[in-house]
Amino acid sequence: MGRKLSKIYIIGTSGSGKSFLSRKLSEKLGIQRYDLDDLYYSRKYTVERSPGKREQMLRKIASRKKWIIEGVYGSWIESALKKADLVILLDIHIARLAWRILMRHIGRMGVEKETWRDAINLVKYAHRYKHGEHSSGYKSHISLVKKHKLKYVVLKNNRQIALFLEGI
Repeated sequence: MGRKLSKIYIIGTSGSGKSFLSRKLSEKLGIQRYDLDDLYYSRKYTVERSPGKREQMLRKIASRKKWIIEGVYGSWIESALKKADLVILLDIHIARLAWRILMRHIGRMGVEKETWRDAINLVKYAHRYKHGEHSSGYKSHISLVKKHKLKYVVLKNNRQIALFLEGI
């Protein structure tokens, strides 16, 4: 499967494993990876770029022959998403997401300026992502994938992710 893939889009909420999976795929396939947070923000999680600038940056990446893009944003991702050879939707159980988010927060204490409130808000966001109707939610993402008749896979747990990586 891996030899045929040159454009991979990974979607999932906070704590779903997007960064982990994109790193592993990048190493295995030798393809540059891009985190949409780096396009959305000019300074990580504090200063947002203009919609026009981030869309321009995303179009430039999507025009390349090979890429792995990971992110969970709304409608501005569509131009890149529809060019993907494969879309990977990470649909991890909310209890696992909450655990990962909280453990990540503990691991970053003293390094990042995140508060416990920030961590709890991320858990709440993860819940809204899975069950909400907003443009950057799971239902909207799956609708975009189906709208463009894209090849996709849904991975729901660590075992499925590991088996997927073995198959690449």
